[in-house]
Amino acid sequence: MSVNSNGQVDTTQNESIEVKTSKNKKKSNNNKIKRLVLVPKDTNLNPNEPLYKYAEKVILRVIDQYVRETKHPIRRKDLIEYVFVYDSRMQEYDKVSKHDISMISYAITRLLRSGKLVKLEFCKHWDNGKCIEFYRKREYLLPEHLQLPEIQEYLKKNGLTEG
Repeated sequence: MSVNSNGQVDTTQNESIEVKTSKNKKKSNNNKIKRLVLVPKDTNLNPNEPLYKYAEKVILRVIDQYVRETKHPIRRKDLIEYVFVYDSRMQEYDKVSKHDISMISYAITRLLRSGKLVKLEFCKHWDNGKCIEFYRKREYLLPEHLQLPEIQEYLKKNGLTEG
């Protein structure tokens, strides 16, 4: 606290110091907190939206249904097959594109980058901590499936988790 020339107490300096320290505390607290952000599922498929966005929603639905029914992640080849036969819009796209999977691959990449999809890869040969050769095709599931006991057992059995 300081006194200015008019004999009044100057508190602006203290206030700015308090603001800085509270910001620093918030930053340090934020670094310690790991956040789990749950995004509400968009359950409505809109046939008028762009096809790549539509395909992303179809992919999530197919994976969720498949994993809950079979208790296993879905292989890429099977996922693509199921997406193409999911509904009339995807079937029409398949007729025109003759089973072109580039749009499906694009949608899968977007879903992986946004954290809505988990990719499992099985390594056959390791060299200096890097996987040189994969023995199985990629499989996919949703992050929420990781909590299912059957999936936990599957991951342990295949050496994808410690336990």
